[in-house]
Amino acid sequence: FVGNGKFVMPEYVHYDGKQYPVTKILEGSIHEGRFGGVSSLVISNSVTEIGDNAFRISEESAQYRPFLTSVVMGNSVKKIGEQAFAGQTLQTNVEVNSSVETIGKEAFSKCGLKTIDWKGSIKQMDEGVFSYCDQLETVNLNCEMGTLPKCTFLMCKNLSSVSLGNNIRVLEQYSFSGTEKLTSIELPTNLETIEIF
Repeated sequence: FVGNGKFVMPEYVHYDGKQYPVTKILEGSIHEGRFGGVSSLVISNSVTEIGDNAFRISEESAQYRPFLTSVVMGNSVKKIGEQAFAGQTLQTNVEVNSSVETIGKEAFSKCGLKTIDWKGSIKQMDEGVFSYCDQLETVNLNCEMGTLPKCTFLMCKNLSSVSLGNNIRVLEQYSFSGTEKLTSIELPTNLETIEIF
């Protein structure tokens, strides 16, 4: 499944003469660069959950660990865990299908993402999901939840344009703190509360 830096995750594995579907990438299973030589990842359609810290790269190991530059998620992923891709380069857009409903705390923190344009409706998002993504420029999300959690875009210094859909009623504290280049943000008409910006 690996070739020219690309890994296509299988939908099934065989063990003891039986076939089992791959439904979850376990917590911390491939973090800290245990995926040597892989820069492009395709997650199979059988996977429904990506565990906490699954592909995380810490600051301590960033100088000598390999990085993922692109990720394509299958059409069954519903949950992305805490810090699942934190610290990864991810220079190209992460392709996320409409199935994703929940994104954990700091799931993409300190990533190299430049654009976020995701289909579907995000029902739950924890704090700091895109914090410290200093290459991030444009965001287009359809948020089904009513609150944008605190520190969502904290210190995204190059963020200039944001669209979050029409359901957000509360912007929690520091959700856009440090976004010094933000010039365009589409705020829902039913927005009720803006905490410390």
